[in-house]
Amino acid sequence: MPQQHGYVLSCLPFMSEECLKIHEQLELIKNLKLTPDFIINIKCADKDLARRLSGLKQHPETGQLYNRDQWMHEDVFSKKKENKDEEGEDEEDEKQAGSEVLPKDIIDNMVWTPENLDKNALHRINMYKDTMLRPLEVS
Repeated sequence: MPQQHGYVLSCLPFMSEECLKIHEQLELIKNLKLTPDFIINIKCADKDLARRLSGLKQHPETGQLYNRDQWMHEDVFSKKKENKDEEGEDEEDEKQAGSEVLPKDIIDNMVWTPENLDKNALHRINMYKDTMLRPLEVS
């Protein structure tokens, strides 16, 4: 029987206290049978993270979030197609435009979520740093 060498925890601790309070999440991590040897915290500039969050749109029926590259892809695809028709380019450009093209009805139904707008995103980032990151770094 193979021996357990470890595990990966992702997205813990999390801001929602729906299941466990923040301090309970931190205690859970500290009291695991195999306590963490290290925690990797991927850092990026606040403005870059806020820009990424502010580019998210949500489909109201499915709750699925789409980043700017996904929902703007339709515009890029349409412009390339118009240019292709005018210039007679081949289908290779269509494939280079990116991954799967979202159906127009999905793009048309997407909404902005208030919590991800620039000002609110920066507030959430700072709240995360104060509420989660500092206690985690201290422990």
